[in-house]
Order: sequence, then C-alpha cells, then structure tokens
Amino acid sequence: MMRPILAAFASLLTSVVASPVVASADEVIKIDDPQYFNASPPSTLVVDTAGIFSTSFEDEINARLLKVEKQSGIQFVLMTIDDRIPQKPNLVASLLLKGWAEADKVPRSRGILLFSPTKRKFIFTLALNTEVTQLPDGFTINDYLDRFGKKVASVTTPHLKQDNYTIGMQAAISAIEQAISDPTSLREATGNQDKEAA
Repeated sequence: MMRPILAAFASLLTSVVASPVVASADEVIKIDDPQYFNASPPSTLVVDTAGIFSTSFEDEINARLLKVEKQSGIQFVLMTIDDRIPQKPNLVASLLLKGWAEADKVPRSRGILLFSPTKRKFIFTLALNTEVTQLPDGFTINDYLDRFGKKVASVTTPHLKQDNYTIGMQAAISAIEQAISDPTSLREATGNQDKEAA
C-alpha cells in the first residue's frame, strides 16, 4: 500500500532514468513498464543518462546532495534523460518518485531535478512525506513547495537557456542548500516554475 505523501509538483528542474534500466541508443524506454516503474531508487544521487556531465562534476554534486540529505532528511536526485524517453519530463519525474516511494522500506521525502537536454526541459519536483519531514515555521505545505520550486527555477533557467548545463545545475544545488539552511529565503521566491531551456 502506498504511504501517505503530501506532494506538490513544481515543474522546473532535472534528470531521468533509474539505474536498473539499460537500453540501446535506438530503443525507446517506456516509463510505464513495470520493470522501470518499480525500479529501486538509484544508488547515487547523480544519474547522468544523457552523458552531459563530467565525473568530477558528478562527484561534487553527489557529495553536496548527501550533505543536504543529512541536514534535512530530504533526498534530492539529479537526473538527466535523453530522447529514448518519449514521455514528458514532468510525468517521468512524478512516476519515478511514486515508484521509489513504493520501494521504500521506511517513509522518506524526496526531490528530483530532472533535465532533458534534447527536449530542453528542466523539472524540479519535491514530494514531502509529513511523517518524516517537518515544515519550517510559518509555511503551509503548498506554499513551501511552491516557493521552493520558484527559487530553484529562478536561478537555474537563465543558465540552461545559454546551454550552460553544469553552471545551471550548480546554481540549482546552491538554491536547494540555501532553502534548507535558511527557509526564510523562500519568502522572496517569485516567478513561473514551468520552464524550458530555450
């Protein structure tokens, strides 16, 4: 049975294919395939299916996201997807989070930064499980999630429009780090969260 998760989805941010999925370049991966949908959460917090990041960059971001998880209890995963995934990135993100939640042995909160370079789409989706994650004082869950998404989008999208993927993702992680360490910074977040990189 699915554990109760209060979630709001902020279209904005990043990556895609779960590690157990292997496909050739000409193969279309179906996100609703049970083998994919029920895949265990990835063992690393950076999954670069599109192959746009260097190993050193992946190591840096993985370390920063591990620190965020230790501090906040929220696991953020940065993923990229390529054109083998025909579904819209926001659908991919929500299905992955749902599949990972069903595979979890204990309740947890997760965020996914999903980026499709070929579709030029960037998605940020955050699913908070209120059993394990306490909201900052003065925020409703919808307000918190909405402002979190807007903050990430505002600093990431300008770089993606210039094809500066690495800088854009570093900016996204910095925004997450600031939002976790200083939730009051979210009160200044405004703007449209549903962004394309072009």
